[in-house]
Amino acid sequence: MRNAICILHKAQYIRIMNKIVNPFLVAGYYSPELFCDRVTETKKIQSALTNSRNVTLISYRRLGKSALIEHIFKTFSAKSKHQFIHIDIYATQTLNDFLTVLGKGVFKSSYSQTKKLGTVLIQFFSGIGGSVSYDPAAGQPAIDIKLNGNKRTAKSIDDLLDFLEASGKRTYIAIDEFQQILQYPEKNVEALLGTKIQKLKNVHFIFSGSHKHLLSSMFTDYSRPFYQSSDMLYLEKINKNIYQEFIICIFKQYKRSINKQVVEKLLEWSRCHTFYVQTICNRLFATGQKKIDETLLLKSITELLKENEGTYYSFRNLLTAPQWNLLYAIANEEIAVMPTSAAFLRKYDLGSASTVTRSIKALLSKEMIFHTQEGYLVYDVFLSRWLEYYK
Repeated sequence: MRNAICILHKAQYIRIMNKIVNPFLVAGYYSPELFCDRVTETKKIQSALTNSRNVTLISYRRLGKSALIEHIFKTFSAKSKHQFIHIDIYATQTLNDFLTVLGKGVFKSSYSQTKKLGTVLIQFFSGIGGSVSYDPAAGQPAIDIKLNGNKRTAKSIDDLLDFLEASGKRTYIAIDEFQQILQYPEKNVEALLGTKIQKLKNVHFIFSGSHKHLLSSMFTDYSRPFYQSSDMLYLEKINKNIYQEFIICIFKQYKRSINKQVVEKLLEWSRCHTFYVQTICNRLFATGQKKIDETLLLKSITELLKENEGTYYSFRNLLTAPQWNLLYAIANEEIAVMPTSAAFLRKYDLGSASTVTRSIKALLSKEMIFHTQEGYLVYDVFLSRWLEYYK
């Protein structure tokens, strides 16, 4: 059995029961006991980092990259005294934003370890233009960095990484949505970071992202600064059999029952996509029912889709008629293999192939659909299922 939840010692079980209301998390990370599988991926990434290799982790959105990173950091050797920093730069727009997010991540991680190190950090950040204030909610100082001038920002990033390099503590930094640096208005950001990062010996990175093409190109294109500077790992969906066993075991630990057939239907409906699986299981658990049957599953799914109907109708207003009709067609096919073929155009009355081609580009750019080797799919599984049932 690969999932520890089914073999918890009584003390572990009681500890989890007392601290968490619903074991099916839809965001964040709680503990290894409530984390499904990813055994192979965890070992690969931990091995790479331990042996001084950076890692690039790529997957579709909401497949569990961030939770996996937290799990990797949480389950590192208990004897290790490494520093772990996990930041998300999706919302950053400039190099200064990047510095601010990185600085806050470093400060949060370092200050929590020792107050002495925290004092050194406060002095350091003050020296590079950071302001330090006290956050009463967190019960500790909070850092903010505002600099004027690209050269000064770049120098401060260098200084911050040098500070970590010289700290004597092995440091691992995970950066979610790393491809966002390509959108910064400053020139040569990729080269600036790539050159600096590859010189570090005591600081290693996980570069994570959901834009496969952008992120892959950064690390596999010969002409790019990050070329061959990290191991590449493409995160796939969790194996259905493993996920099925995990779900049944968790319900069982909480004295609930759900049979294999119901879980199979749940996984098929949600396409075994982590976020959507967890969301449905969370709703089923929240009903308080001791026995989860197919009727309750269908009721919970229907309620979910109805709750989101307003959002889905707003999507319709944001898209052109050809784009919306194509979205509907892809959802009803589940996987659209040849959306510009004559047969597909006739089946869904989509007009010309050139119109569909333009709509495909628009939907891809809006991240409403994505492309795999098999064909095109609607990104949001719930939206896709709603389009099948209610459009």
